[in-house]
Amino acid sequence: MALPLQVTTSLAEWLSVQASIWHEITTWYGWSSTRFSKRPSGFSPEDLYSNLVGVKITGAIVRRHAAPSELAYNRAVPAVLKDALGKLGALPQDATRRAFEYVDGIWWDSTKRIPDNQLVRRRYFNIGPTLYPWTLSDAQPSATLVAARKEFDEACGAD
Repeated sequence: MALPLQVTTSLAEWLSVQASIWHEITTWYGWSSTRFSKRPSGFSPEDLYSNLVGVKITGAIVRRHAAPSELAYNRAVPAVLKDALGKLGALPQDATRRAFEYVDGIWWDSTKRIPDNQLVRRRYFNIGPTLYPWTLSDAQPSATLVAARKEFDEACGAD
């Protein structure tokens, strides 16, 4: 890979992560591009980590020269995303739904709606330099989570 492409891609990745951090900060302090506050979504548990994953997926596509156009980029994303989810150990869809149910009331509250700031009950304020995703083991133990632990330990290898 030519050095300018490597350098510019790495710089673009870094700038994108910085912009996503500032988006969370401005959202948290009341900025919104809509008529209603987006503060309830500021620093939600998945925001920064999922932004980072998206930045890395885009960087991989650019580094592979797989995106000479927007259409080519859109066609490249599914394969790179599938590979990334495999490496990250994504759960099957039904187990993912159950995981959301298990952290309901711990990380988020399904009885709340925007603009209620209690919709997201736990915030992720770590902005780096290393970001880690929250796992179910990071949730406060509940009877439901403890009972479901076996399923997720098998699916996640106790990770």
